[in-house]
Amino acid sequence: MARRAPASERRVRGTERRNASSDLLARVLSKDERERQADEHGKWLKDPSVVEVAAALAKLKERIPKAALPAIYRDDDTGRSSEKHVWSLPTSTCVLVLVYRKDLFLEAGLHRPPRTWDEVLEYSKKLTIPSRKQYGMGLMTGGSAGWMAFSFMASNGAKTVEQDADGKWRVSYGSHKSAEAVYYLWRLLHEKFEAEGKPQKGSTLTGWEDIPILYQQGKIGMRLDYLDDNVLADLNPQRDGFAPFPGPVAGMSGGELNCTMLSVYSGVSPAEKIGAMRLIWYLTSDEAAALRTKIMVENGRMVGTQGTGQLIPRKIDSAMLTRPRL
Repeated sequence: MARRAPASERRVRGTERRNASSDLLARVLSKDERERQADEHGKWLKDPSVVEVAAALAKLKERIPKAALPAIYRDDDTGRSSEKHVWSLPTSTCVLVLVYRKDLFLEAGLHRPPRTWDEVLEYSKKLTIPSRKQYGMGLMTGGSAGWMAFSFMASNGAKTVEQDADGKWRVSYGSHKSAEAVYYLWRLLHEKFEAEGKPQKGSTLTGWEDIPILYQQGKIGMRLDYLDDNVLADLNPQRDGFAPFPGPVAGMSGGELNCTMLSVYSGVSPAEKIGAMRLIWYLTSDEAAALRTKIMVENGRMVGTQGTGQLIPRKIDSAMLTRPRL
């Protein structure tokens, strides 16, 4: 069976080579049916050759974003295996971006997304309307305060972890650039300004599951979210826009790159392992990506351009932007 790997693991459970993703994919792709069959004791009838496994590993690595490869194709941290493995296979790539309400921007006289930290703060203040309980920015905090802070740090060129001389990953956010990012985040949350003729402390609302809901209700002008299939399916391209999260100066940007991933659990039967790998291989294929894109286009989420295969937002209807707020 296929399952979404826990965030703490993001890898295939089990350390034997015969449970590795490359071995299972070699079996799925093999022309020899015996490589996918097992006896009554769960032992494979035939193993794939070294050449087949190597070819399968190459195919797996082709489907992993280059930036994510070191985290996915790596050694066993427990030391129980001396081989590198592809521990999980990404089913989609998640990039944290700035999502904003075009209708609220238009009402505030803002005609493009912010390009610098100063503009984000300026926009956030302009979008804050206390009488409507409307905030310029919404951030998911609580247990995810560090998650939100990461994009501010990355956009300033700060690093949160780095490899030491022994190849171990160590916390490294005790830097001046990190301090600048945290101070800027503090300004969004606490800096005083005037809104509707009255003193206002902070232009950013913090919360958790209520942030996306309040954004949908028009109570938040900007927020951070993943640009992936699920978010694109929920966004209204006539109302919502997205842009890279800005850095301190124009043209400087950075943020989180993540992946949703699937693994094969080593504790199931050989037949279930084969079935799970077949499913994962399909979900990460060009065929599946084309089908997802087709469904999104047919449901009016995006418009396909002829010849290039690219996607562009559907043309904006000005009446949609000026409609009454939800």
